[in-house]
Amino acid sequence: MPVKLTTYQDVDDATQTVTLDDTQYRLRTYWRERLGAWFLDLREADNTEIMLGVRLSPGGDPFAGIQPENGPSGSLWCIGPDGYDREDLGDSLQLWYWPSDEIPTASTGWDVTVA
Repeated sequence: MPVKLTTYQDVDDATQTVTLDDTQYRLRTYWRERLGAWFLDLREADNTEIMLGVRLSPGGDPFAGIQPENGPSGSLWCIGPDGYDREDLGDSLQLWYWPSDEIPTASTGWDVTVA
């Protein structure tokens, strides 16, 4: 079952521990005013780098084309409007994680509705 990750729009730089595929990771989201965008860092629980400085682009998987050996096996997706604002994170701009055995195919489509 896909999991909506908790994000914090009222904090410009937040780090939290998340469990993906029964493994704990450190997830950092941070806003870059100059670029007008949210970014993501993902690390192992011991702080080993997995992915750093990935821009959150609606309709995109921050891992697209890259499956880090020490990262989760599923797919992380940013869902929301193009041209989002800082305050949209967690509301209309959301992060979802799909375990690898539940990643939608072209025939099934993504079953997520963003209010």
